[in-house]
Amino acid sequence: MAAETERESDGLAVSPLNARLSPEERKAAPALFRALLAGQLLHALGERRAGKILAAARSALEIEPCLRIDALDLVDAQTHVPVKKVAGPALLEGAVYAGGTRLTDRVRLG
Repeated sequence: MAAETERESDGLAVSPLNARLSPEERKAAPALFRALLAGQLLHALGERRAGKILAAARSALEIEPCLRIDALDLVDAQTHVPVKKVAGPALLEGAVYAGGTRLTDRVRLG
């Protein structure tokens, strides 16, 4: 099981890559975490279908014009195999580009 992600005060995952971000990109970057939280909240409210959870995260992320979505996945927490329905512990993972910098993050479901 992965360790808890260390975060900046605004939710951005701590990474040396953050230093590459322009001020505008740095301001936009926490939107990745917020989008993952939207999917996590939907799951906490009872949604188990991966498509719905991923759509919520994607919708939340698409409102930030400084970020370009590279990947959004919902995978089994143990096997890292994509799931269609959350039946146990899972990870909602995302990757975005902020300019030329690729940022990644994930949250646990269940």
